[in-house]
Amino acid sequence: MGALNQMKLNAVALALIGTTLTLLGTATGFASTDREAQQAWQRGRSLIEQGLQSSALEPMRAAADLAPEDVDIHRDYMDLMKAEGFHREVVEEYRKRRDQEPTPTSHYLFGRATGDMDVAHAEFQKALAADPEHIWSIQGLGGVAAVKGKYDEALSHYQRAVSLRPDLAEIHNKIANIHLARGDTDTATAAWKEAMRLAPSDYHAYLNLGAVRSMAGDLTGAAELLAQAVQRASGNPLAHVNYAYILFKLQRFEESLAHFAAALAINPRDRTVRGSRDLVAAVAEGRIPFAAFAPYEKALAAQLSDPKKAVQHYREVLLLAPQFATAHMNLGLVLVGMNQREEALSSLRRAVELDPQYGPSHYNLGYLLLGMGKSEEAEGHLLTARRLVPDDTDTLIALGMLAMSRGQNETAHDQFRDALSLEPRNPMLWAQLATAQTALGAFNEAIQALNKALTIAPQFVAGRIQLVAVLRMARRFDEALTELAQLEELSPGHPDLAAERAALESARSVQTREAAQPGRLRVSRILVSERRLADELHSKLSQGASFPQLATAHSEGPERSRGGDIGFVSPEELRPEVRQALKRLSVGQNSPVIDLGGRFLLLQRTR
Repeated sequence: MGALNQMKLNAVALALIGTTLTLLGTATGFASTDREAQQAWQRGRSLIEQGLQSSALEPMRAAADLAPEDVDIHRDYMDLMKAEGFHREVVEEYRKRRDQEPTPTSHYLFGRATGDMDVAHAEFQKALAADPEHIWSIQGLGGVAAVKGKYDEALSHYQRAVSLRPDLAEIHNKIANIHLARGDTDTATAAWKEAMRLAPSDYHAYLNLGAVRSMAGDLTGAAELLAQAVQRASGNPLAHVNYAYILFKLQRFEESLAHFAAALAINPRDRTVRGSRDLVAAVAEGRIPFAAFAPYEKALAAQLSDPKKAVQHYREVLLLAPQFATAHMNLGLVLVGMNQREEALSSLRRAVELDPQYGPSHYNLGYLLLGMGKSEEAEGHLLTARRLVPDDTDTLIALGMLAMSRGQNETAHDQFRDALSLEPRNPMLWAQLATAQTALGAFNEAIQALNKALTIAPQFVAGRIQLVAVLRMARRFDEALTELAQLEELSPGHPDLAAERAALESARSVQTREAAQPGRLRVSRILVSERRLADELHSKLSQGASFPQLATAHSEGPERSRGGDIGFVSPEELRPEVRQALKRLSVGQNSPVIDLGGRFLLLQRTR
């Protein structure tokens, strides 16, 4: 299964209003001149808002390819790639873009893609050496300085950007964040108001200023600003969620529930929002005391930055509301992160006991048990999670991984197929399906699945390495070497490439030695149990059908996974009827049906 820290555990929490300050970007107003790129970009953004990130990869990549200088599009694309786990791939992609065409924008985008502040700083400087007024790189230097805590330097860069583009609301938002970090809320507020003036239809400044008002304790003022954000972005789930949260704090429960429902109508897959809605309903119905949410909010805020403090606050919550199942679950997840598995197990079991109809608790408990090697108990909870939340791909993946750990590769294959029916544009799922198909010996199907993954995400390095390995196992050495050469160009220095090249060259040398032996022939076969089917296949071959395709579809032997290929054989070692049939064949010719006494054989000589 792998270590627990590699697992994906699901927390449910109220959406903290403060997160808007760091999560929100703004549209810049630099419109792409390519209408097709704009359409693809908007389609991708819409899919993201609906929680369909993996499906957004293709339109986002298409938009990026169509508009190489549109920074808004490229920032969204690279952020999506990283969110989907393709960090290495996106860095290499933008390195290649920069090397092929070293423009100021390509330097900026590569620097941003790396996430390395020193590399980014150097790339932004290169961009500015070519174009001293490159607005993105000036802002980029401000961002690097801000991350390093050099607020005066950051402010200097942003003010220079404003002097070049005083009409750009995004820069004023960033200036506001710097002033807020310095504790100057009045100046920050003024900057956000200027952003509102410049872009009255943009909701970002309203959300950010609403966050500040909330943190200052002005809930009524925050609600007014967030209501305006919702008016400007009624189709954005985040606007509804943050407004719903403030309404909850004002104890306006019905209105809060209405906006959580609006967010779920846009993105019904968001577990966090669904959980928040259920928690607000529990408070409204009196099942959980409202007073428990002050320490609960503190626990959520500390969950990533200070796990020990989060544990303390969750325990305060549970003193006030011992029946609060979600708090037990979240406490368990924090304890998992602290590697206190036995305590985590106790908390997650309590969460399931208190609310046995809540799928995420069963999922998290099952995943933890799986990581602890308790597969029998894990399976029960994962199956319950599957029953309670049938459209959850994470649960299907977990069940597939469990099946593979037991050698139940057909069951794993079916679980991954079911997951793909829910997320057909998820490249990681196609790769997992290929893993199950490889374990079943279905190499050709695995190759098709990996090619599908790479169609969706061409920079998926791990998927390409997997494809090389499967091509090698299928004895398709020339294709494997071609793919490997492209991979070495795409990701030079990747630690797995040298080992894969060594394995590939070793397998190919074995084949070469076999081919050099006198009298050996390269042969493919189709083996079936019914004479009628054998005759039908022979007829199709006579009419020009593909031997590998028919072998993959019908052959009953292990060669099925390789399109019928059984490698090099010595005719003298074969049964007389097979030997005689082979001797009559030239390269590319097919044999008649050979009766083996209850089984029927078709041969093709390939070399």
